[in-house]
Amino acid sequence: MTLKETRDVFAVLQANYPDTFRGLSDQALLTTVNLWQRMFSEEPKALVMKAVEAHIASSTDRFMPNVGIIKEEIRKLTAPEGLSENEAWALVSRAMRNGT
Repeated sequence: MTLKETRDVFAVLQANYPDTFRGLSDQALLTTVNLWQRMFSEEPKALVMKAVEAHIASSTDRFMPNVGIIKEEIRKLTAPEGLSENEAWALVSRAMRNGT
């Protein structure tokens, strides 16, 4: 994601999380935007935007998520769904019962 694309993502974040940006200095905002650009430099803008929108849709927080939260949203969007731990153990348990 380029710096311009990161600014586009931040426009959405600012619209949804005005409390985060209230009173924030221009320098602090620039530092934050630059950090996000570095952290998401290998990600396409569309994927980061989709992760941000997914978080916005499911969170009631008043403040902007940190980088790690959006990275986790990206993992959820891109990783194939697997079995949960409980589902896997249920399969093992059933197989063991059927085997004896």
